[in-house]
Amino acid sequence: MYADNYVSKELSDQNCTTGPLKVANDVFDTAQQYWCKNIDLQGQTVGCPCNIQNKSQWSPADQEILSTYNGISSTGTNSVDDCVIFQQELNGNSDEVQFLKLIEETFECTGICKGDIIYYFSDINRGPTDTTQGCYIQIRDFIFHWLGLCHIYSIIAFSIELASTIFTFINFWIDKRNKQKYNNAQRIHNKEIE
Repeated sequence: MYADNYVSKELSDQNCTTGPLKVANDVFDTAQQYWCKNIDLQGQTVGCPCNIQNKSQWSPADQEILSTYNGISSTGTNSVDDCVIFQQELNGNSDEVQFLKLIEETFECTGICKGDIIYYFSDINRGPTDTTQGCYIQIRDFIFHWLGLCHIYSIIAFSIELASTIFTFINFWIDKRNKQKYNNAQRIHNKEIE
């Protein structure tokens, strides 16, 4: 019960302005600035060219969006994690990168509170993402699913422990009663012998 309330409170911000997912979302925002883009920065072109090998995996509408990405190149990388400028911008947030990669591989989406049609932290050539809305709902639903399983396990474990305690008490009570019967029978027998 407490865990549900805590998780509901912590995962109440679908815009990622606060809470535990904000830092990971900020890393995604940084990746979005550079991935599959070439940016003119003070007269120098910087960015993270990406290598999309088969654009036909995307719908015609998504292919239109891909045509706006000016950093698609056969010499690009398959993941923003392999991009030098992105690594420089990370500021020690490599745990978040691993988290975002795991999310992409698990939920077939990218980002937390906003997404895209391409993968950033896993292989871009996996094809289009399932949603462009980010992975927030999938993460929240996954956590609540496991919390539900933990509740069920806790109820089962409590029930078994309670049954065991009751069985032990009954067994102790029966044993005590049998000893009393035996002692009474022994006293009666001793009186008959006298």
